[in-house]
Amino acid sequence: MKPDSTKTVEVVIQDFLQVKAGHNEKPSSGNAEGAIQHFEQAKAAFAEKKRALDEIESSIARCAQEKETANSEIKENEESWRSRFRKSRGVMTDELKNAHSQRAIQQGLVKEFDDLIEELSVEKQSAMLHCANAGGALISAHRSALNAYADTQWRMAINNLSPALVRAVKLKVLALSNVSYQETQSGHYVEPAKIVSAEIGKALVGAASIGQFNMDAEPMLEKIGTHSPALPGVDMGLLQSPIKRQLLAQKLSQRINSNKE
Repeated sequence: MKPDSTKTVEVVIQDFLQVKAGHNEKPSSGNAEGAIQHFEQAKAAFAEKKRALDEIESSIARCAQEKETANSEIKENEESWRSRFRKSRGVMTDELKNAHSQRAIQQGLVKEFDDLIEELSVEKQSAMLHCANAGGALISAHRSALNAYADTQWRMAINNLSPALVRAVKLKVLALSNVSYQETQSGHYVEPAKIVSAEIGKALVGAASIGQFNMDAEPMLEKIGTHSPALPGVDMGLLQSPIKRQLLAQKLSQRINSNKE
């Protein structure tokens, strides 16, 4: 049971690395480039939806501030009007009439702000739904881009294996295969390829665990990002639950239809 070809060594290594690329295959970056381009498009789409949400939230905050200012003015004017009304002993001068009309206008303005804030709140729900959908697509696109880029780099590394490593693996498999027939029939016998695969895996994963990316030399990885994109301001419950998004979409659709009737 002695392996006698380089092909066996390559199979051992590729079995651990779980790739099907041949040793002479040239890795294609087409899939990675396409995935990264899709990620960039998803990022731009999310940014557009987020800008729309931010504008609505700013409008709501501005309206709320204007409403608060109007309410404060109403309170002050009302106290002033009542004081002057009592001093005039009920005589409605032109000044009091104008002040009374102004109070009514301000109260109507507050009502308009209430109605507008309610409408904007519905728009915010819709914008948040769009952000959640776009955010989910962005996270998915990032995952695809990172996986595609990692796969491309992985294949490049496989196609440029160190001759010293290949020789060492071949030698190790050869040594482990030098056993008797009785030993191969033992319940404790392990195929040499499996032993070598486990040792290679342990060594590579151990080295990777303490290794660091030099981002100055990783323009593509820096472009993609090593972590999922942050989505500040997005309802995470909505983002993480397709059911919640579906229910909100139905609710908004029903509201639109009821307004048309």
